[in-house]
Amino acid sequence: MNFNATIIRTAVLLTAGLFGLSAHADLIKSDDNVTINSLPDGITDDFQLEDLVPTENPLSSISYGSGSVEFEDGNGEPLPGEDPADPDWWQGTGLIYTTSTDTMIVDFTDLNVIGFTFRLGANMNARAWIRAHYSDDTGDSGSVMTDWFGGIGPNSSPAYGVFVTDQSACRKLDSVVIDPHFTWGLGDMQIATSDACSTQVPEPGSLGLLGAGLLAMGFVWRTRRRAVQL
Repeated sequence: MNFNATIIRTAVLLTAGLFGLSAHADLIKSDDNVTINSLPDGITDDFQLEDLVPTENPLSSISYGSGSVEFEDGNGEPLPGEDPADPDWWQGTGLIYTTSTDTMIVDFTDLNVIGFTFRLGANMNARAWIRAHYSDDTGDSGSVMTDWFGGIGPNSSPAYGVFVTDQSACRKLDSVVIDPHFTWGLGDMQIATSDACSTQVPEPGSLGLLGAGLLAMGFVWRTRRRAVQL
């Protein structure tokens, strides 16, 4: 299988995963590029996501692949971590990171992120909105933002997902902003990235050598052809 076929096959598989996920998720907000969904438990099995494992407390960064995922609250401070068994209002399964500033910001650095899922919890019945910022390799950028939504509280820590549904022009997520009320928790995070746009362009010197080689091959072919005709 050649390189171009591999890229096409990868893009088809990723697109199939996205549509498989969207078919089961409850849409909250979308534009032509990105969707924000409410995810039933287990729905992430339909998408190529990997666990995003926290490595520090308070949480400011998680190394992933060739880049990192950065975290901060509304004051620009890291998110303090808490035992997932305490507070008792957290219904997730993994580590919980909290804030009382009404804002949590997740930035993606040196990563081609096409999917990000997470669980939200709160110490009382609450509402929130989510905003996803994205860009592509043409220099265009944009964002999609939900209206206020509820269903989050001491007895429920639902999961949400942000997905790039149009991956043309190497579109990717740059950041996700979550604006909650009260004391909030963020956890059970997963991430999906794409390698389709990470191919390296040959350096000018390499291109020059390639061109010279092609010219030499053409000269040899023409010389041999003339010799046969004589």
